Amino acid sequence: MSLVSFTSKNLFLLSFDARQERLYELTEDSNLIVLTHRFLGLDADDANIESFRKINDIKNDELYRVRKGRTIKYFV
Repeated sequence: MSLVSFTSKNLFLLSFDARQERLYELTEDSNLIVLTHRFLGLDADDANIESFRKINDIKNDELYRVRKGRTIKYFV
């Protein structure tokens, strides 16, 4: 019985930590900091900016101007 309880508990923990991927198409030009703030939130050590940049494959030429029409991926 303890194996069943252990498995159930871990499955519930995994399901609560699971995040769904969402896509959003930009309706106007923006930049990395504004988009990170909007979709992930900013933090003191800028880890969210780097995560958002990797998730969306934002290169150096898009740091200050992410063009209208680009699809942004984020998780909820």
